[in-house]
Amino acid sequence: MHTDDLLNGWEDQFTFWTRLEEQVLGPLRQGCSGRYQRYLWHRGAFGGVPVFVDAAPVVLLEGSSSARSVIRPELSYSIFLDAPADVGWRRVVARDGGDDVAFQQYLERWHAAEQEHFAADQTAAFVDLLVDGAARSFGEEYEEL
Repeated sequence: MHTDDLLNGWEDQFTFWTRLEEQVLGPLRQGCSGRYQRYLWHRGAFGGVPVFVDAAPVVLLEGSSSARSVIRPELSYSIFLDAPADVGWRRVVARDGGDDVAFQQYLERWHAAEQEHFAADQTAAFVDLLVDGAARSFGEEYEEL
């Protein structure tokens, strides 16, 4: 599941976790399906067709804070993709197509908050696999997957 689906707008980058716990992770721990509604960015509200996350032997949790310290003891395997800020910036703008000033301001705040979170949480130090998202070749220091 994509944790971005549970963000309540731009300012909910890391505070959405309670929603994730109550609607998805808690029920999954009990062997039940989780259920949530996606945040509809164009409307600025949650809605649409509910998304069900079935209890399963493996559940993939994707998102920039999905390997945070509070969930680490329960993770079977965690991956952290790291890339220089300029590489990430170009990729986000290419993916989302938003190079206007307002979008750039959101991205700048998002990136600063992300860096602060990763430093405080020490995310990269605790993951099972650290991926160099900017690698262009595979030398001895890299393993091709």
